[in-house]
Amino acid sequence: MLNRSVAALLAGVLLTPVVALAAPRDQMLVSPAWLKSHLADRQLVLLQIGERGDFEKEHIPGARFLDFESLSADQEGGLYLELPTVAQLDSTFATLGVSRDSRIILYFGSDWVSPTTRAWLTFDYLGLGDRTSILDGGLPAWKAAGNPVTAEMPPPATARPLAGTAHPELIADAEWIQARLGQPKFRLIDARDPQFYGGLSAGSGTRPGHLPGARNIPFTTVTDEDGRFLTDSALRRVFNQAGVSKGDEIVAYCHIGQQATAVVFAARLLGYKARLYDGSYQDWTRRDLKVEGGVAPTKGSLISTEELAARIAMDSLTLNGRCTPISIRRCCVQPRSANSWLAMKCLPCRSATSRPKLRRSDCARFPISITNANLIDQVVIIYKEIPGYTPVYNARDRFACSSTKVSHSKKIN
Repeated sequence: MLNRSVAALLAGVLLTPVVALAAPRDQMLVSPAWLKSHLADRQLVLLQIGERGDFEKEHIPGARFLDFESLSADQEGGLYLELPTVAQLDSTFATLGVSRDSRIILYFGSDWVSPTTRAWLTFDYLGLGDRTSILDGGLPAWKAAGNPVTAEMPPPATARPLAGTAHPELIADAEWIQARLGQPKFRLIDARDPQFYGGLSAGSGTRPGHLPGARNIPFTTVTDEDGRFLTDSALRRVFNQAGVSKGDEIVAYCHIGQQATAVVFAARLLGYKARLYDGSYQDWTRRDLKVEGGVAPTKGSLISTEELAARIAMDSLTLNGRCTPISIRRCCVQPRSANSWLAMKCLPCRSATSRPKLRRSDCARFPISITNANLIDQVVIIYKEIPGYTPVYNARDRFACSSTKVSHSKKIN
């Protein structure tokens, strides 16, 4: 009898449908179709991030304007965009009708992806992350789907008690990072553009470079040109190329703690444990902590072969290699002067009549054996037009071969 009961119980367990847990993407992002079907939900709080003038011109029906400035508090020492106190955030969100049982949807009006992810992180910090999502693609995606917009202002929201709870485990500071530098499974990600990561510009910091051991995932590389987040497979490639693997803990930083939130959001889409270094590079350099990869004191640029020839004629630079001015195909160089230094590498010399065979490796990063110059984006790129080929600098910190000729210099600063 007992065996029969146990068998029935097991059968019931085995026959019970298994409810799959929702993937992070399904919780963190919503589509225009989802929002359209839930626009009348009583618990929905829809917030637009961007310029107030844009909101007043057009917004999704029922949306309210979230003033981005209300999500930041300047700290002692001149730090910008730091998280306000819980009491301040409670007051801000309560006036927008946010409560503990709200379903919060954030969206940008126009090209404000990282401010929107910063707003998402702020709600997450307050304990509302599981109730907050971003409209993928923002207002442009909503309009592209044929949905209506309005200039009509919604009635004032009824302020409701929020009583948020801080979650400091989502934020890293300088001491926390210093204690983990060099540890396995700890990955430090610099979300700034390559020119800042590579040291061509100090940005908001007092010194050029990046935090020790940091790898670069520019915040613009986790979304497509329409502001939609890349697919999970595409994002995984981005993170893998930066040395991130399964089980790693990520800390992302940028200039002041805004751009990095896009990388944190993308990492969380993939299920990574990710924190924001809220003080970011501004805090690290003001503490006079060690940085790597700084290139001082001049910026780099792309210059034409005509300017290269002129500098050679004036003996204003030194060529490190065996290429002659006539046979130079592509070089990395900085002008030699009292306040700058030189680094250069040439492709193999070839006769003027032979068509150079550019290999894939010739169009990718290559090492430069000179102090503080081990990254391609830290130096000037000099190119010579070759029939059918032109080295092209792109935003992903790599070189690509292009069949399009150019006859003018390009700047990367």
